[in-house]
Amino acid sequence: MPTQFNSIRNKKFKSKAVATLQYILFFGLLVNTLNAKITDSIGDVTLHPSVINLEKIKGLKESTIFDLTVNGQNAFVYHSREIMDQYEHIKQLKSISYQGVSYVNFSMSSTVKLQINSLNGKASSWKILPKRADVKVDETTNSIIFTLNKPEKFVISAVVDGLEQSIIISAEKPETNIPSKTDKGVLYLGPGIHQYGQAWDPFVNGIHTVYVAGGAILEATIKSNKKNNVKILGRGILSQSFVTHAEESSSNEKAREQEWDADWLGVVFTDSQNIVIDGITIMNSPSYQLEVANCNNVKINNIKLCGFGEHNNDGIHTYGNTILVEDSFIASNDDRVCITGLFDKENGTDNLQWDGSNELTGVSVSNITLRNMVFWGLDNNGADIMLTWNGAGYAKNILVENAVSLTGTNKAFIAARHGGSADIHDLIFRNITLYHSNLFDVEIGESNYQGAGGGKLRNLLLENFTIHANFKDIGKQLKGESKASNIEGIIFKNIITNDGVLTDLNQIKLISNEFVSNLKAVK
Repeated sequence: MPTQFNSIRNKKFKSKAVATLQYILFFGLLVNTLNAKITDSIGDVTLHPSVINLEKIKGLKESTIFDLTVNGQNAFVYHSREIMDQYEHIKQLKSISYQGVSYVNFSMSSTVKLQINSLNGKASSWKILPKRADVKVDETTNSIIFTLNKPEKFVISAVVDGLEQSIIISAEKPETNIPSKTDKGVLYLGPGIHQYGQAWDPFVNGIHTVYVAGGAILEATIKSNKKNNVKILGRGILSQSFVTHAEESSSNEKAREQEWDADWLGVVFTDSQNIVIDGITIMNSPSYQLEVANCNNVKINNIKLCGFGEHNNDGIHTYGNTILVEDSFIASNDDRVCITGLFDKENGTDNLQWDGSNELTGVSVSNITLRNMVFWGLDNNGADIMLTWNGAGYAKNILVENAVSLTGTNKAFIAARHGGSADIHDLIFRNITLYHSNLFDVEIGESNYQGAGGGKLRNLLLENFTIHANFKDIGKQLKGESKASNIEGIIFKNIITNDGVLTDLNQIKLISNEFVSNLKAVK
């Protein structure tokens, strides 16, 4: 079980056994007495145990780049696999993912002090995103030190021996939805290694909940079709790099295409409803990290998607109705969130061999909410919000609020390469912070890559944006295709930049055409 740290005022315990007894009496939790520790540090903290035999997991190891202490106690820090040099197409990627990415999560219920140390050489150029003012760099200990007053998700980077290295830190609320081990409908995966392989469907034989405890590594890709009232819970990690990316494993173009279209998704639900995904981390996904396709009533909370080093490594595909994503961190080498698009229709089997037929389709989506999000584009590719890449039907009633975009990419915070037929309308983006200048990269195009064409974008509100850039650097494009496939009705309200509030769209460098109309900037 996780190691627990609890600060109790005006009380000193004489032994570890007494401390454990007090913990049980006060909080009603059974704590392993061999692991329980009581410190005088500030606040209540849950640290997850290290994993024995972690070397069995191809894509993970203990970090040799960074070390983290929380209130003076060591947290176990993972490191995703480094991209190997023989993959020529990967060499274009930045060092952030080429060198692998470190990751750690823990729980806190009050103020904690963090210290991040560099273990592998002298560190310089420390930085933290989202930015904060209370950071101290300690040259003597080769570390960065600061205090957290509430749970947060953020990235710290430093240049170590000439290379930029990064660690994702997820400080989380205490876990409250732990299912019972004795429930026959629960697959309870405790700390340690659990290997289930590719295209695994756990929701059979009465299983309705998969629980991955903190300190547990689940090596699997999950593929579920026509499932209702199911859950994936816990603070553990799903690791998926045992599946090699198609472009890495074959030099033959046709073989790569067939392998790509077989099954390279991390976690995917199709034709399902009433799904809950809470607390988990997905690392090393060979392709799309999490997809809900033609699904209804999905609640996704406190997930950490730590994609790296692969092409088409999207974060979430929200191809359904009434989808809520909250308090989550999405890192990827392609789009962080794709609102609508084409997906594999599936046939409910575990056959991974692609027969060359067109199995892609689209579905109308509505009532998509993304709230309290952190987006990190790892390798200069993709958008934070990809409205669509060839969707179908319609996409309406989209709300994105209280979000932070840490880095710019080759596209933008809001983007589309719309060769599909979807009518995308009634969108609100509110309370957004960009640490870059890439606001829009939207193009309504002709039919493209199995898309039918004829799509459009209308009725979009951008409200309360803080863009850490000057007017002259903000822009990219908004382009329609025709009078029927156009962009219409975008309001820019209270857009704050380094140069002040945007009051005239001529202040920014926005490339447009005659099929874009009714754009307006207001205070």
